[in-house]
Amino acid sequence: MLRFWMTVKRCEKTLQHLPVLTTTTIPLVVPRGHIASKLGPHTLYVKLCKHQNHYVVVDLKESPGDPLEIVQTYYLMTVQPQALPDEDMTALGGGAAAAAGGVTGGAATPSGASTPLSQSGCGTASSVPSSTVPTSATVGRSSEEATAMETELPKAFLRVANFLQLDTFAIVHGPCTKIDMSLLSAGGKRKLVGASNETLAKQPRYAGYFISELAHVVAFCDDRIPFCTLTVELNKRNICHQGMQIEANGTNFLVKIVQMPTGEDWEKETAAALQAATLSCTLRLQVKGIKAWQAEFVFCSCPLPSQSPKERGPRRPVCFMYDFAAGTTTQVASMVEEMLQDWNTIGHLYGVVLRFAEALRLGNLLLLSDQHNSLMSVVDIKSFTYKKLVLGYGMNKASTVTIYWRHSEKRFHLAFGVVGHTASASNPHTVVAPQLQHEFNQHRSIATLVEVLRDTYAPLLSLTKLPSAPQLGVINSRPQVPVQTFVIIPQSSTHLRLVYRNTYVLDIQCRPEGFVAVRDGAYSKFDKTKAVEDFTPIQGLRAFLSKFVDESACQLRRRSQSEDDNPPSPIPTLEGLGMPGGAARVLPQRSWAAAIPTLLSHKALDLACQSGAGHGGPMGAGALIGGGALAPHCSPLERFLGCVFMRKSLHRVVQGDDNMTMLGPAEPGVIQFRAETLQCRVSLNPATLQSLHLKLSQAGPTDQWAAEELQLLERYFDTKTITGQLLTSLWSQRTSSKFCDDTAVLFAV
Repeated sequence: MLRFWMTVKRCEKTLQHLPVLTTTTIPLVVPRGHIASKLGPHTLYVKLCKHQNHYVVVDLKESPGDPLEIVQTYYLMTVQPQALPDEDMTALGGGAAAAAGGVTGGAATPSGASTPLSQSGCGTASSVPSSTVPTSATVGRSSEEATAMETELPKAFLRVANFLQLDTFAIVHGPCTKIDMSLLSAGGKRKLVGASNETLAKQPRYAGYFISELAHVVAFCDDRIPFCTLTVELNKRNICHQGMQIEANGTNFLVKIVQMPTGEDWEKETAAALQAATLSCTLRLQVKGIKAWQAEFVFCSCPLPSQSPKERGPRRPVCFMYDFAAGTTTQVASMVEEMLQDWNTIGHLYGVVLRFAEALRLGNLLLLSDQHNSLMSVVDIKSFTYKKLVLGYGMNKASTVTIYWRHSEKRFHLAFGVVGHTASASNPHTVVAPQLQHEFNQHRSIATLVEVLRDTYAPLLSLTKLPSAPQLGVINSRPQVPVQTFVIIPQSSTHLRLVYRNTYVLDIQCRPEGFVAVRDGAYSKFDKTKAVEDFTPIQGLRAFLSKFVDESACQLRRRSQSEDDNPPSPIPTLEGLGMPGGAARVLPQRSWAAAIPTLLSHKALDLACQSGAGHGGPMGAGALIGGGALAPHCSPLERFLGCVFMRKSLHRVVQGDDNMTMLGPAEPGVIQFRAETLQCRVSLNPATLQSLHLKLSQAGPTDQWAAEELQLLERYFDTKTITGQLLTSLWSQRTSSKFCDDTAVLFAV
């Protein structure tokens, strides 16, 4: 007994620096006839802390040939928690006879085969019945120990799942075992122990209590259990692999997959091309720092050349990291599922990249029929990591779009950004990102996406220059409700609606060859004589846009003679409510000019949306407005719409003032009203259409007002409309009403 006690203490001392826990008793449920029930009274259970429910069982017995020698037999055991019913608890507490392993239950069923731990030979495995009666793990122990177990019965027991005898010789003499080369002769055989006293003096001395065989077996199991669980999971999913192997120089263990399965919804051409380009797939376990699984895919023959220095060369490794957690069977299965999802992600992206590379190779997609304007000149392939594709386009190729597959949604995602020196702080395509993403998932063609990005980059960049800050006082009945100045409402990736102060709307269609079609969005696309609800037609829009039309646009389209640039005044809301079709106002049966699209070049649209660009006409940028003051803070489009909006507000104020009388307009777009002694005429500057001007004439005796006084009033009006109080985004409806009221009082004096 003393020899066994000392050997157990030596085992505990040997394992004290390893991540294990040692115990001589565990609440184990042992079925009848199981090899675990035949263990001797001197058994040590070594729990592997890194692996849940795994034990190394050390059975100590006397050697049959030498009673003084103790033989150690090693087993690997996996357990599962099992709660006991009340009747079994009563049977367990009945005495040592019931604990000795008698079975009173029904037939047993095997729970499954054991798991091999290494390629080296291991012992036989025993299947485990699932319906058993609990017995104490202290079978064959002294009566005192059995009585101690009976006094404190555990609330939960452990059921044996797998029980495997380990081949100690194969483990100790495996490929990872370090051999002292100094003990070998020239022929590779071991030297005699007494051959050299110098060699014996250099041998390391171990403490007497240290059992190297035990430490080696425990470390062997600790290292290989995760890979054994992994190989079992791969077998369940019918993934062909080469089993656990040892990397060069014994640095790590690995599992090489022979062939990955075909992903979900893959095309046959994509699957065949990706399998042919895959050189290897290796699974490793990273133990330094954060413990994690590493899956390395190595590809060759990359279809797209990348500008990144790290992505050049014939061999392209791609790595994925997965959390190891506790390394249980469920967690390993989850890791394999994540790896298959990443493999599916690679396949979907590889398919669209392969078609894009084929289009580039064949040269079927050329821009403007010019070899110098091919797709490769429009975009730069900044990065292709097989996980995502990053394309650079636009000015200085500083705008980027990242294409990647999201398995949870089973669709592609597009992420837009900027890098380096750019024309704007953000990517202009973020406005239409949902539309571009939806359309890309429909056609799945990178070449089509590149063409859309080319045709819409300049127009969106110009439209994003317009201010979108909310303003107060726009709504007369609710002046404290903020309303945005400009709002871009995408209809598709190439179709936009530009709303100004919730009153006017421009319909913009991006077309190939560097043109955009602009029309008044207040009119129906199907019937150009009807205006849709919620928006007001813009008077003079066609005349304003014609100032930006260049010769190239004029050659594509000629103005129709039946078009009218001045629709009738909007019908009051109260009059339209009594009619059945109050949602749409019927106009004369002559197509309004602004309802017909006007073709503008990208440069012309940018000039109309650029701040401080003047009117954009023949006078050039920075033109003088009205009385000669500059308005560099507003774009020509904003000034034009601001004047139209202010003219509409002035019309409403004059109609509601008792001291003024509205006169019939002599020409479209002109407001004429009369005070007591003055007749007023407010109109747009015909040269620029970006400023309002007041013309006064005496309605009574000619000697009542001097010419200098009339000019002073006209200059006062021009100054107020030009300054930031009233013009576009720097003036509000409340300010406009106040100015119009002051003007009405001034005219009435």
